[in-house]
Amino acid sequence: DLTVDSSYDMSFGIAYNINKNLKLSLKANNIFNDSTQSIYNDSGNNFTLNDSSPSVTTSLKWLF
Repeated sequence: DLTVDSSYDMSFGIAYNINKNLKLSLKANNIFNDSTQSIYNDSGNNFTLNDSSPSVTTSLKWLF
């Protein structure tokens, strides 16, 4: 029988308005690397895969 441990996905984001037309953003996903898991079945064999990996994204948005 397949069991999945309890888990959580802690993420956060922040944005800073440099001026009225320019915004800098930072987002960190799954910062503690304890992602949720999904159960799959392939020809009668159950297995789990992590739903997400840790990642960091930055963006710069310019309005014109």
